[in-house]
Amino acid sequence: MVFARLDRMVTATNNLRRWRSDPIRFFQETLELGPVAWVPMALAREAIFVVNDAEHVTEVLNAPDLFTKDTRGQELLRVVLGIGLLTSEGPTWKSRRRLAQPAFRRPKLSLYAEQMRQVTAEHVQALGERADIRAITMRLTLDIATVTLFGDRFDDQGADAEGAIVSEAMEQLMTAYMRLL
Repeated sequence: MVFARLDRMVTATNNLRRWRSDPIRFFQETLELGPVAWVPMALAREAIFVVNDAEHVTEVLNAPDLFTKDTRGQELLRVVLGIGLLTSEGPTWKSRRRLAQPAFRRPKLSLYAEQMRQVTAEHVQALGERADIRAITMRLTLDIATVTLFGDRFDDQGADAEGAIVSEAMEQLMTAYMRLL
């Protein structure tokens, strides 16, 4: 079982600050702690488990009775997103998963991958010498989502304005979510 293999406990009290200031680096550092790491988040008065290998991730994903989505973060996501595939569990999740399943068959995934490559290449071509990577990745994510989910982009006339409005709204939503979390 996953928890029987905890290699090391991280006792730093600044883990929450480290995670919030540079999440990519934070999770890269957890790789050094072994396949499963218990990381206390002292300021949040909680701890997280970071699962770093495929075998353990598979175990977590295949044991919904042991590993639930019933967390404070998920509770906040439900407030923002409602109860959908991402935020539900049990029978509700199963029925929503069945509805979404046709969109994730192999031929569709190949199409999505190609669409993602195309949109990403367009964004890379448009990069200047200096760039705000956070704004760019937010807009890239939005463009990829609209192309893959809806088969279209914002209309050409107002694409930049609409995209900027949605990107700004997503940025504010993510900032508020992280603050609440």
